[in-house]
Amino acid sequence: MNLAGNGLQIIGTGSNRDKLGLLVHQRDQAFFGADLVNFPPLGEDYCQWLCARLGLGLDLHQVFELFKEAGSRPEMMVPVLRSLRLDPPADGQDLNQVLAIRVREKIIQWQQSFLNDFAQLPMLQQALLREIAIDSLDDGAKRDGMFSEAMKARLKSRMEAQGQDSSNLFKEDASSTSAIQNALDNLREKNFLWRARRGAYWPEDEQHVRWLLGE
Repeated sequence: MNLAGNGLQIIGTGSNRDKLGLLVHQRDQAFFGADLVNFPPLGEDYCQWLCARLGLGLDLHQVFELFKEAGSRPEMMVPVLRSLRLDPPADGQDLNQVLAIRVREKIIQWQQSFLNDFAQLPMLQQALLREIAIDSLDDGAKRDGMFSEAMKARLKSRMEAQGQDSSNLFKEDASSTSAIQNALDNLREKNFLWRARRGAYWPEDEQHVRWLLGE
Protein backbone atom coordinates (compact mmCIF):
# COMPACT_ATOMS: atom_id res chain seq x y z
CA MET A 1 0.00 0.00 0.00
CA ASN A 2 2.80 2.40 0.86
CA LEU A 3 5.02 1.79 -2.15
CA ALA A 4 2.46 1.97 -4.97
CA GLY A 5 1.95 5.75 -5.09
CA ASN A 6 -1.61 7.04 -5.07
CA GLY A 7 -4.15 4.80 -3.44
CA LEU A 8 -5.52 3.97 -0.03
CA GLN A 9 -4.03 6.21 2.67
CA ILE A 10 -4.29 5.20 6.34
CA ILE A 11 -3.33 7.06 9.50
CA GLY A 12 -3.20 4.92 12.62
CA THR A 13 -2.10 5.59 16.18
CA GLY A 14 -0.76 3.38 18.93
CA SER A 15 1.20 3.61 22.15
CA ASN A 16 3.54 0.61 21.86
CA ARG A 17 6.42 1.74 19.69
CA ASP A 18 7.99 -1.72 19.43
CA LYS A 19 4.80 -3.25 18.02
CA LEU A 20 4.26 -0.34 15.65
CA GLY A 21 7.84 -0.73 14.49
CA LEU A 22 7.21 -4.36 13.59
CA LEU A 23 4.33 -3.28 11.35
CA VAL A 24 6.40 -0.85 9.29
CA HIS A 25 9.96 -2.23 9.31
CA GLN A 26 9.45 -5.82 8.21
CA ARG A 27 8.88 -6.66 4.56
CA ASP A 28 6.15 -9.21 5.25
CA GLN A 29 3.97 -6.64 7.01
CA ALA A 30 1.19 -4.70 5.27
CA PHE A 31 2.47 -1.31 6.44
CA PHE A 32 6.09 -1.86 5.42
CA GLY A 33 7.62 1.47 4.40
CA ALA A 34 5.17 3.65 6.32
CA ASP A 35 6.47 6.50 8.46
CA LEU A 36 6.39 6.50 12.26
CA VAL A 37 5.81 9.98 13.65
CA ASN A 38 5.76 10.98 17.31
CA PHE A 39 2.66 13.04 18.02
CA PRO A 40 3.12 16.07 20.27
CA PRO A 41 1.69 15.84 23.81
CA LEU A 42 -1.90 16.98 24.22
CA GLY A 43 -2.03 20.62 25.27
CA GLU A 44 -4.26 23.28 26.74
CA ASP A 45 -6.70 23.09 23.83
CA TYR A 46 -7.42 19.47 24.77
CA CYS A 47 -8.08 20.48 28.39
CA GLN A 48 -10.37 23.24 27.18
CA TRP A 49 -12.36 20.76 25.08
CA LEU A 50 -12.48 18.32 28.00
CA CYS A 51 -13.72 20.91 30.47
CA ALA A 52 -16.36 22.15 28.04
CA ARG A 53 -17.56 18.60 27.44
CA LEU A 54 -17.90 17.84 31.16
CA GLY A 55 -19.49 21.19 31.96
CA LEU A 56 -18.22 21.37 35.54
CA GLY A 57 -17.10 25.00 35.49
CA LEU A 58 -13.49 24.15 36.36
CA ASP A 59 -10.59 26.57 36.12
CA LEU A 60 -8.92 25.78 32.78
CA HIS A 61 -5.46 26.95 33.85
CA GLN A 62 -5.48 24.69 36.90
CA VAL A 63 -6.79 21.73 34.93
CA PHE A 64 -3.98 22.18 32.41
CA GLU A 65 -1.31 22.38 35.13
CA LEU A 66 -2.67 19.21 36.75
CA PHE A 67 -2.77 17.54 33.33
CA LYS A 68 0.95 18.27 32.90
CA GLU A 69 1.66 16.90 36.39
CA ALA A 70 -0.06 13.70 35.30
CA GLY A 71 2.29 13.37 32.33
CA SER A 72 -0.22 14.79 29.82
CA ARG A 73 -2.10 11.49 29.94
CA PRO A 74 -5.87 11.46 29.48
CA GLU A 75 -6.11 8.10 31.27
CA MET A 76 -4.94 9.86 34.43
CA MET A 77 -7.19 12.90 34.23
CA VAL A 78 -10.43 11.72 32.64
CA PRO A 79 -11.41 9.18 35.36
CA VAL A 80 -10.85 11.81 38.06
CA LEU A 81 -12.90 14.39 36.20
CA ARG A 82 -15.70 11.90 35.71
CA SER A 83 -15.59 11.04 39.41
CA LEU A 84 -16.41 14.68 40.19
CA ARG A 85 -19.75 14.20 38.47
CA LEU A 86 -20.48 10.75 39.88
CA ASP A 87 -19.10 11.50 43.35
CA PRO A 88 -19.31 15.30 43.77
CA PRO A 89 -17.67 16.94 46.79
CA ALA A 90 -19.72 18.06 49.76
CA ASP A 91 -21.43 21.43 49.63
CA GLY A 92 -19.03 24.27 50.28
CA GLN A 93 -15.93 22.47 49.02
CA ASP A 94 -14.04 24.09 46.18
CA LEU A 95 -14.35 21.90 43.07
CA ASN A 96 -10.93 22.88 41.74
CA GLN A 97 -9.28 22.08 45.06
CA VAL A 98 -10.96 18.67 45.24
CA LEU A 99 -9.82 17.95 41.68
CA ALA A 100 -6.21 18.77 42.58
CA ILE A 101 -6.31 16.47 45.61
CA ARG A 102 -7.78 13.56 43.67
CA VAL A 103 -5.41 13.90 40.71
CA ARG A 104 -2.35 14.02 42.98
CA GLU A 105 -3.59 11.02 44.95
CA LYS A 106 -3.90 9.08 41.69
CA ILE A 107 -0.39 10.14 40.63
CA ILE A 108 1.00 8.91 43.97
CA GLN A 109 -0.80 5.58 43.53
CA TRP A 110 0.57 5.28 39.98
CA GLN A 111 4.09 6.13 41.17
CA GLN A 112 3.95 3.65 44.05
CA SER A 113 2.76 0.89 41.74
CA PHE A 114 5.68 1.55 39.38
CA LEU A 115 8.25 1.66 42.20
CA ASN A 116 6.88 -1.57 43.65
CA ASP A 117 7.24 -3.27 40.26
CA PHE A 118 10.74 -1.80 39.88
CA ALA A 119 11.78 -3.14 43.30
CA GLN A 120 10.87 -6.67 42.16
CA LEU A 121 13.29 -6.55 39.21
CA PRO A 122 16.63 -8.39 39.35
CA MET A 123 19.53 -6.11 40.30
CA LEU A 124 21.02 -5.99 36.78
CA GLN A 125 17.68 -4.91 35.31
CA GLN A 126 17.33 -2.21 37.97
CA ALA A 127 20.84 -0.90 37.28
CA LEU A 128 20.32 -0.97 33.52
CA LEU A 129 17.00 0.86 33.71
CA ARG A 130 18.51 3.58 35.91
CA GLU A 131 21.47 4.09 33.57
CA ILE A 132 19.21 4.29 30.51
CA ALA A 133 17.02 6.78 32.37
CA ILE A 134 20.09 8.97 33.02
CA ASP A 135 21.13 8.80 29.36
CA SER A 136 17.63 9.71 28.17
CA LEU A 137 17.91 13.14 29.81
CA ASP A 138 20.47 14.36 27.26
CA ASP A 139 18.61 12.86 24.30
CA GLY A 140 21.36 10.32 23.82
CA ALA A 141 24.01 12.90 22.89
CA LYS A 142 26.57 11.31 25.22
CA ARG A 143 25.09 7.86 25.38
CA ASP A 144 27.34 4.85 25.86
CA GLY A 145 26.61 1.77 23.78
CA MET A 146 24.54 -0.82 25.60
CA PHE A 147 27.40 -3.35 25.44
CA SER A 148 30.33 -0.95 25.65
CA GLU A 149 33.00 -1.21 28.32
CA ALA A 150 31.86 2.16 29.64
CA MET A 151 28.30 0.92 30.14
CA LYS A 152 29.49 -2.31 31.76
CA ALA A 153 31.62 -0.29 34.16
CA ARG A 154 28.63 1.90 35.04
CA LEU A 155 26.42 -1.13 35.65
CA LYS A 156 29.09 -2.84 37.75
CA SER A 157 29.62 0.29 39.84
CA ARG A 158 25.89 0.77 40.43
CA MET A 159 25.31 -2.86 41.38
CA GLU A 160 28.25 -2.85 43.78
CA ALA A 161 26.95 0.36 45.36
CA GLN A 162 23.75 -1.58 46.08
CA GLY A 163 25.74 -4.33 47.76
CA GLN A 164 25.48 -6.77 44.85
CA ASP A 165 28.53 -8.87 43.91
CA SER A 166 28.90 -8.42 40.15
CA SER A 167 32.37 -9.94 39.73
CA ASN A 168 31.10 -13.14 38.08
CA LEU A 169 28.69 -11.31 35.82
CA PHE A 170 31.36 -9.05 34.32
CA LYS A 171 34.23 -11.54 34.35
CA GLU A 172 33.90 -12.50 30.68
CA ASP A 173 32.90 -10.14 27.89
CA ALA A 174 30.63 -12.65 26.11
CA SER A 175 28.71 -13.62 29.24
CA SER A 176 28.22 -9.99 30.34
CA THR A 177 27.00 -9.00 26.87
CA SER A 178 24.52 -11.89 26.89
CA ALA A 179 23.33 -10.95 30.38
CA ILE A 180 22.76 -7.32 29.34
CA GLN A 181 20.85 -8.38 26.22
CA ASN A 182 18.63 -10.69 28.28
CA ALA A 183 18.01 -7.88 30.75
CA LEU A 184 17.05 -5.51 27.92
CA ASP A 185 14.67 -8.08 26.44
CA ASN A 186 13.02 -8.66 29.82
CA LEU A 187 12.61 -4.92 30.43
CA ARG A 188 10.95 -4.55 27.03
CA GLU A 189 8.57 -7.43 27.72
CA LYS A 190 7.61 -5.79 31.02
CA ASN A 191 7.03 -2.43 29.25
CA PHE A 192 9.81 -0.60 31.06
CA LEU A 193 11.74 0.04 27.82
CA TRP A 194 11.11 0.40 24.11
CA ARG A 195 13.60 -0.03 21.29
CA ALA A 196 13.85 2.82 18.80
CA ARG A 197 16.31 0.92 16.62
CA ARG A 198 18.96 -1.75 17.04
CA GLY A 199 21.00 -0.95 20.14
CA ALA A 200 18.96 2.16 21.04
CA TYR A 201 16.67 1.76 24.04
CA TRP A 202 14.55 4.35 25.82
CA PRO A 203 12.35 4.39 28.93
CA GLU A 204 8.76 3.55 28.03
CA ASP A 205 7.40 6.45 30.07
CA GLU A 206 8.96 9.84 30.83
CA GLN A 207 7.29 9.74 34.24
CA HIS A 208 9.38 6.68 35.07
CA VAL A 209 12.56 8.67 34.48
CA ARG A 210 11.53 11.35 36.96
CA TRP A 211 10.51 8.79 39.55
CA LEU A 212 13.69 6.73 39.16
CA LEU A 213 16.03 9.69 39.39
CA GLY A 214 14.01 11.59 41.99
CA GLU A 215 13.92 8.90 44.66
